[in-house]
Amino acid sequence: MKLLHACLVAASLSLNGCYYLSGQYATDQENARLAYFMNQDTTVLIKTLGAPTMTMDDGKGGKIWVYRTTSESVNPGRTETTYDKKTGTATTESYPGSVSVSTLEELFFVNAAGKVYDTAWHNK
Repeated sequence: MKLLHACLVAASLSLNGCYYLSGQYATDQENARLAYFMNQDTTVLIKTLGAPTMTMDDGKGGKIWVYRTTSESVNPGRTETTYDKKTGTATTESYPGSVSVSTLEELFFVNAAGKVYDTAWHNK
């Protein structure tokens, strides 16, 4: 079952692409950040990122370490009042605020020797 889950995660990444934030610059930054961990020992992951959110089998005798980071963006509401000089009337319109939540998932594929052999990421 865990192997199936790992395969579904990998398939989801390839179907959804690996874009998050906005634009190519953000994509390049995240790719460069993850490239640092290639061939590193898991102790470097733990020292840098802490314990993973979850782990699962990779189907090759190793593990997939998953790190999830959730962020919130708040767009406060606003009220606009316009005044019509001809009629002497004021009109007020309210626009509600909103909250956007995004979750960044970073995956580190770790072989049986404890070395990172691949990375992937996506934004949910």
